[in-house]
Amino acid sequence: MTLSFHAVTLDAVSTDREAMLVFREGRLLAVLTCLSDIHEDLRGHWFI
Repeated sequence: MTLSFHAVTLDAVSTDREAMLVFREGRLLAVLTCLSDIHEDLRGHWFI
């Protein structure tokens, strides 16, 4: 199984704009969003 990651910017209303597309063998598997400062203790964590 091959996973690849592609950094993208979300067009979102919130400040959570840093994101990562995750592909498994060329097929989209998930969209991860990096949580921003508005999430306080969770900032910097990734959300699926």
